[in-house]
Amino acid sequence: MAPDIGSLDVDVAAAQSAVSDALDTVGTKQQEILAESPRRTAASYGKGLGDRAVQLVELRRRAHEIRLAHVDRLRAGLENTAGTLTAVSGTDEQSRRVFGAGEGR
Repeated sequence: MAPDIGSLDVDVAAAQSAVSDALDTVGTKQQEILAESPRRTAASYGKGLGDRAVQLVELRRRAHEIRLAHVDRLRAGLENTAGTLTAVSGTDEQSRRVFGAGEGR
């Protein structure tokens, strides 16, 4: 059975507000991650670790890159959602104008 299109109302303003808040939060987190960039060198682990210290530094660097990639994807998804909400809002408004004026009948 097809859904009743009339019952699919979306509070676009509330959804846009929530997405905006989420974008702000993600932006703040992104800045925090960038500020936490690993700075430790292999030499800082001491002479006894040798190659293991190099591996630790590389592991920390890679983990940092992954965190940045995840937050970038999250931001992109939220931006996509914001664009979709804008489109829904425009379509909703156009539908109200057309059907409210009786043009669709």
